[in-house]
Amino acid sequence: MGASASKIKFRESLTALTTRDVSASDAEFWDELWKIPSSSEEVFELLTPSAARRLRDDRFDNLATLFTQATAQLCQIVETPYTIYFDQALNCVRVLTRVVPFLLEKGDLGENDPNVELLCWGGKGSVDDGGGGVVVIDGGDEGTLASDKENAGKEANVNRGGKDGGPGRRDNVKLAEKKRNRKDNASRRASERAVAMSDSEDADVGTFDDEDDEKRGDPGGGEESDEQEEEGEEEEESEEEAETSVVGGGDDGDDDSEPLALLVVHAAMHMLFLPQFTCEFYEEDGGSSYDDPNGSDSDDDSDEDDGSDGKGREDKSRMRMLDKEGLAEAGLGRPRRINGGIRLSPRPAGIVWAHGVGFTSDGRCHVGIVDPASATTSTSSAASERRDRKNAKTKKSKDSGGGGDVVEAHGGRIKFNPEAAYTRKYDKNRIEVLRLLLALCSDPLFSPADEYNPLASRWMAVAVAADAPNAPCLFYSLLNIVISYDPSKSNGFGSHHVELVELSAQVLCVLLDCGLSGDPVPYENRRGEPVVTLGEAYKVGFNIFRVLLARINNGKDLNTLYRGFVRLLRNMFESKNTLLPGSQARLECHQELLILLWKTLEENPLFLDFVLTRCDVCELVVPICYLMYVSRRDSTQVGLIHICTFILLKLSGERSFGVTLNRPFRTKLPCDLPLFSGSHADLVSITLHKIIVNGSYRLVPLYSCFLTIISNFSPYWRSVSLLASVKLVNLFELFSSPKFLYSSEKAYRHIALLLEIFNNIVQYQYIGNQHLVYAIVRRKDSFGRLASLTLPKALNQCNKAFPSSEKPEYDADTEEQVAAMSTRIVNGSGNTVEKDNPRLSVNTSDEDGDSLGPVKRPAGRFVPTDAWIAELRSNLPMETMNRLLQHLVPVVDDMCQRQNGVVDEVEILEVLKDITLVGLLPVPHAIVIRKYQPNQYTSIWFTAFMWGVIFLRSQKPPIFDGEHIELFQVSNEGETGGK
Repeated sequence: MGASASKIKFRESLTALTTRDVSASDAEFWDELWKIPSSSEEVFELLTPSAARRLRDDRFDNLATLFTQATAQLCQIVETPYTIYFDQALNCVRVLTRVVPFLLEKGDLGENDPNVELLCWGGKGSVDDGGGGVVVIDGGDEGTLASDKENAGKEANVNRGGKDGGPGRRDNVKLAEKKRNRKDNASRRASERAVAMSDSEDADVGTFDDEDDEKRGDPGGGEESDEQEEEGEEEEESEEEAETSVVGGGDDGDDDSEPLALLVVHAAMHMLFLPQFTCEFYEEDGGSSYDDPNGSDSDDDSDEDDGSDGKGREDKSRMRMLDKEGLAEAGLGRPRRINGGIRLSPRPAGIVWAHGVGFTSDGRCHVGIVDPASATTSTSSAASERRDRKNAKTKKSKDSGGGGDVVEAHGGRIKFNPEAAYTRKYDKNRIEVLRLLLALCSDPLFSPADEYNPLASRWMAVAVAADAPNAPCLFYSLLNIVISYDPSKSNGFGSHHVELVELSAQVLCVLLDCGLSGDPVPYENRRGEPVVTLGEAYKVGFNIFRVLLARINNGKDLNTLYRGFVRLLRNMFESKNTLLPGSQARLECHQELLILLWKTLEENPLFLDFVLTRCDVCELVVPICYLMYVSRRDSTQVGLIHICTFILLKLSGERSFGVTLNRPFRTKLPCDLPLFSGSHADLVSITLHKIIVNGSYRLVPLYSCFLTIISNFSPYWRSVSLLASVKLVNLFELFSSPKFLYSSEKAYRHIALLLEIFNNIVQYQYIGNQHLVYAIVRRKDSFGRLASLTLPKALNQCNKAFPSSEKPEYDADTEEQVAAMSTRIVNGSGNTVEKDNPRLSVNTSDEDGDSLGPVKRPAGRFVPTDAWIAELRSNLPMETMNRLLQHLVPVVDDMCQRQNGVVDEVEILEVLKDITLVGLLPVPHAIVIRKYQPNQYTSIWFTAFMWGVIFLRSQKPPIFDGEHIELFQVSNEGETGGK
């Protein structure tokens, strides 16, 4: 069948679905539909949004059959992944990607249609496959086509060792429930626990480690005898050999069928690691290059060394010590040993799409590998013997060429050949399945922002649950695909890999957005593998992806994360600084990268500390300032400036950030940034000044945040450049002008923040800041007018600024601000006192769904009163500036008079530099740090912003239709705005 003929036939089939009832038993129709060659573009072109809604509203039975059979097809391909059916599976993936968002319009967070509820969550025992067979949807078999009996005798060589079963065969959704039931059975014997443990070792669903007696809290791993463990190992081997091709083949006790929504989500997650479809066979390479214990690329966590002089060993010891110090500073300490839990290490590690976090440079996975150099005394001789026996069995299995996990260990290290897993020939299929997963998780789009609940989506809950198939592998795959990408070396990648990088960033952001924050406290089982406790895993709102992100605590992994963010964000201006235009690829997913950076800073306390203490945070500040500077006038990029502001506000709450900003700035940026000689602190202040005086009006609610950022690092600002000094004083004149000061009752807050900046610099960093002091002296009249303000003067200025017919153009007293902040006061002894500021919330409203809305106008024009004047004076810290001016103004005036008004500014600066103000200024005040505090309003804003970005970037093909999106508004021109 030619391309045009197949397209016509596909159109006819879709037309039939929307115009007449098609029986589920019409085998010829359904079989032909799934086998018609098609592409994503054709599916989205032929199945228009109006046609999809007609199918849902007028022919729901047809849609139900379509959805059910497509899900069954995916379950079947997971169960028996024959390559001849891959094209058919791709058709199902594309059709589901198209129709699922229209189902979700009337799903949990949408209009909540009972028919959609019954279809997705009601559960179905079996459905006709349309080809004469029966698709059993029971969660165990995950859809077995009776019509494929002729293939029942064939073996699909797709297991981890390349034979006898694929990842679907390793998965049983019922496993979690069975293990919970066994956990509640207090009378079970130790041997039964061993069997359950061995069962869970071979299951990819959530990778359960069901040594369940957590309550004992025995750090040594309990009282289980060696004989019992040997029996468990033997039973594990026998079960592994006897495993049948049917998932859950022995689960006859399962009574309740799984809902289709769960099955399709799990099938999609399985298909992301389907051999010959999205990855290679799980063969492990035991070549000699992996046998050398002294390899040049040995892991940071290894006790082995790549040099004979001991330098490498010393460096690794130092890294381990720094990692331990970081854990201690974050209040996490050493990993806690428990007897049960769900493993967080990627297994099998060979199917992860790219190395990076969790892997060494040569592709060896170190997640869950016990460090021999730091092994505790709990690693007894019995444990060593068991490990030796396991190694011997593994080597024997490898030598004999048998199936199963072919993993070679050396000193506790898992080694494998990662080259097959990193091939890019599967990028197109990965993109198709990731689009489906993104569509399945798009529930939040159809919830109004003021009603959105991050725990309400059952679709998302299934995708991030503890038993989500291949969740650790998916997390490390998505993260490493993004972080390991190097735009400067992208010529050989091809467009599909770039698209995979961008889509991976989107899917990872979505998976990290729902549920509750992950617990960063590390836990490990008796084998030293990272685990999450069963009690936490079964809590409402548990998100395994957030836990995995929070648990990244290895110094090498944190550095890999940081270097990846820096490399990709700097690409925004480095791609324009090349000698040959277009020689370096430009990555377009910078907004997704900023979201991912924000979530990493929020979820992982070690990453924030690592960036501030062991890295040059200025490498992140430069691209952030660049993006803010070039986007300031674009109303569609207001959300981008918001998230950059959030990141700077988060970083500025730490002392190390302010100290590091004193490093000199020498980077050449491809924009009209004024030339200056100064530090990165000058870069931040000049950028924020430009946004205030020459940015979009929609950024007015961010002004307080801009000034707060500068105020937070101002006590550590050693030398303010001439340009930055002038800009700061200009801001003081701007905000103290009548147009701003009398625009609202609380408009003086900006002046208070600027005075705080001046006070911090003068009292803590006077030496080296003569430029700022001179700028203040030159604008002494602005400070004098504010200090001598009386009610008659205020009324006169207000009437001139705002005639009776004119309303204020600026409202600094908007109640809905950007972020909640707490104030931390650092006194002279270094102690801190926390106090909360009034809650500042988010108003998400913009054309593209990623910015704040227009500032609300006061009901009536503000008129100053005596009470307001008193409040103004009590809230403006003017004393330091008054004393400074009282002492320095006469000195400068005297110099001018002695030289007849012709004075070189250099001479004045030298005089100001030599003057001491000891005893003249007030006692230095406590340093006040305002730190970002998360709240539900900022959380909703981030969700709306993230989905707004994804919506705009998911137009080829158009996965989502904006007509019924409730999270933000979609204009006819395609621009979105938050509600």
